[in-house]
Amino acid sequence: MTLSALLCPFLLALPAEDVVHTTRHYRLVVDGTPEEAEQAGVVLELAREQLKKIFRAEPPRNRDGLPTVRFLQDRETWLACIRACGVEPPAGADLVHYLPEQDIVFIHGGESAYARRALLLHGATQQFHCKAKPKNRDLVRTWLTMGLADHLSMHTWDGKVLTLGVLPTVCDDDIFGRARDVLTAADFDPRALFVDGIAQPEICMVLVRYLLDETKPSRRKKFTKLGLGYTGSKLHPETYARMLGAPEKLSGELIEWIDDHQLTLQTLSGLWEDRGHGGLLADALGGARARAQFKSTPVQLSVALRPDESLGATPGLTFTEAATGNEWSLLLLPEELLVIGVLAEGRPYERAIPHSTRDGRSVRIDLKREGGELTILANREEIERLELDITSISLVVQGGSALFEGLHWR
Repeated sequence: MTLSALLCPFLLALPAEDVVHTTRHYRLVVDGTPEEAEQAGVVLELAREQLKKIFRAEPPRNRDGLPTVRFLQDRETWLACIRACGVEPPAGADLVHYLPEQDIVFIHGGESAYARRALLLHGATQQFHCKAKPKNRDLVRTWLTMGLADHLSMHTWDGKVLTLGVLPTVCDDDIFGRARDVLTAADFDPRALFVDGIAQPEICMVLVRYLLDETKPSRRKKFTKLGLGYTGSKLHPETYARMLGAPEKLSGELIEWIDDHQLTLQTLSGLWEDRGHGGLLADALGGARARAQFKSTPVQLSVALRPDESLGATPGLTFTEAATGNEWSLLLLPEELLVIGVLAEGRPYERAIPHSTRDGRSVRIDLKREGGELTILANREEIERLELDITSISLVVQGGSALFEGLHWR
């Protein structure tokens, strides 16, 4: 019997529907399918290899058994399992909670596959950090550990390659926007940035990313030395305060940094996930369409449209005309590309350009804006030139899911 089982009796009597899956370094207990448990195990093992490089350390082998990760059905079960270990979660704790003594991560929630993986990676990072850097154990719920966990949980995953700590092109949770809202709120006190356990998780994450910014090598080097403990030192809030200066100054610098590091696309509807290497997955989730709009309208845009295998989805792009506010669309149908909109004088416009997608290949679309004109190319051939002054551009999918590949813009 392991120490974890002795401390948490509920582990000995798992519900029949729970799936237990063991990897080389982890034990997962998942309220889900065997396939979900297996994929979570793959993600955990890939993440562990990256965490070893980031922290320049790895946890010692646990004689009492493997670290455990539990996915629970709902918040009520999540709370009950944590309390069964003799622990009352801190006020405000939700979704992910790590118990160092028992070496168990408890997780619930996540409305999408990406969100559930992000919660898994957040918990795994806390777990790894605590065990690999035991000097930071008493900082388990401070801005340092929570910010690092949130930072590294922002990821891309295409089913084979996992990358931690990325700035995704699009994300259903605009944590950067939320952080900016907190920092610019009329009642925000900058001195809160120097409190040991910052209440707002988005501030913790943005703060860590700001300190790890590769364009500021001296600041990054100092943070990795103190924060990640490469030299055995320990980063307390007062150390960090002395390192960064006045809180009012830091608050302003964070706002400026956020403005330069926003997500490229804003999710307006549906589900969107950055899969890395310029690839986005979009799903209308049974609704009319999924839509993600560029926060800053690009002058040039290149993307390959690929519908799902059933060809039941219709991917494309929409543009908004500056003078009239009319929406124009470029849609990829099985046999044609369809351009539809409304001309300045109010007449409807529709043009179909024959193009087959039945062989499963994607169609590369290029847009160019110049001098009040919009030029559209398909597979490098010009198919349309419109007198349109565009104020916004969005990626869209109607009636299903689709991939947007090789996305580039300027």
